[in-house]
Amino acid sequence: DKDDKYIGDSNPQVKTAFTSTAKAAADGQSANLVPFSQQWNAGIKQGRMATMTCPAWLTGLIQTAAGP
Repeated sequence: DKDDKYIGDSNPQVKTAFTSTAKAAADGQSANLVPFSQQWNAGIKQGRMATMTCPAWLTGLIQTAAGP
C-alpha cells in the first residue's frame, strides 16, 4: 500500500489474484520458465508469451527484454 505495508493477506482483490494464479500454475497452465533465463528471454523476444502475472515494477524489464 502507500505506506509500503504488505497487503497480500488483507486485500481481497490481491488475494484473489494470487490464489487464481497459483491454481492456474498448479493446473499446468504455466510454461514453468525461470524469469530471465535464456528460454524466458527468447519467449519474450519472440512474442510467445500469452500472458504473465508480474508485479508492476517488472513491466519495464519485460519491455527491455522484448526489444524494439
